[in-house]
Amino acid sequence: STTEEEEQEEKRAAEQARSEEESREEARLTEEASGLAREEEERVAALVAEGEDLLGKATVEAEALRLPQAQALLTEAKGVLMEAGVDHAEQVRGVEAAIDEAKEEIKAKEVEQTIEVSRE
Repeated sequence: STTEEEEQEEKRAAEQARSEEESREEARLTEEASGLAREEEERVAALVAEGEDLLGKATVEAEALRLPQAQALLTEAKGVLMEAGVDHAEQVRGVEAAIDEAKEEIKAKEVEQTIEVSRE
């Protein structure tokens, strides 16, 4: 009977050790997951900052009537923001509107120049 009790005790000790090991592993995995979540949040925040910076630069280029640069920056910004998984549709529309205004301004200037040339 002593041997039986010893076996039971060994089984309980082994079970306890297994349980403690599982708890440690679970804690390690939880910590690892939370570290990965933090890294992902940081990555997304960096992408959003980059996308917003690109949108700002695109607006500046549009206001300076440099449409190819504005379009390229807008396209790049859209890609970065899409990668971040963030909806910046309103800001993107604002940049697109600035580009459209720049196109209209360029057309108006071209018409004005044509009229001036025809007067000469």
